[in-house]
Amino acid sequence: MGNTIPYFEITPSRYKVDKGKTVILKCSLEGVYKTASWKKRNHQNSTVTNIIIDDSKYIGSTVKYPSLVIVNADLNDTGSYFCTVTYGKNNLKKRGPDVSLTVEGIKMASLKYKVDYSGEIKLVCTLIGSPKSICWYRNSLDNTTERIVIDSSKYKGSTVDDPSLEIVNVNENDTGSYFCTARFSGNEELSGDTVSVIIQ
Repeated sequence: MGNTIPYFEITPSRYKVDKGKTVILKCSLEGVYKTASWKKRNHQNSTVTNIIIDDSKYIGSTVKYPSLVIVNADLNDTGSYFCTVTYGKNNLKKRGPDVSLTVEGIKMASLKYKVDYSGEIKLVCTLIGSPKSICWYRNSLDNTTERIVIDSSKYKGSTVDDPSLEIVNVNENDTGSYFCTARFSGNEELSGDTVSVIIQ
């Protein structure tokens, strides 16, 4: 009786959340156990790290509340998570099933670009998740903001399949800062970091 194996109920097994939102990885447990802890496996390199409960970024993971709450999710939170409990007189361990988390958002390759007059430049960005739409904007030196109209001549790209913005035949009017917005599964408009373009 003292070593009765706890039973995990993890549902759902996949989550998608907009960057900056809070997400709860739900975990229900039946049986008697002593501790509950979470680990994360990176999707890119498969490294496993312990989740440190600080009651700020990460909340939960207790005997009374084994679910994991991730506050202000960022792109680095994307990965697979699993809960492990200890139970019984000998502190045996049981690992729960994986929970996949994808934090959707915009990742910029660089925040500063320099380009020669009359040259071409590509503001490289990656949309993480399942994007529905994307738009680019320019903040000019006179502090006005205008939406970039993709005409496949001066401006190219800015699609969910090719989200980067390519500017050709660069001139002084292209100087300024640029940013893009996109909508994902959460259907809210998210903004990427601002990048500056300097004409040499």
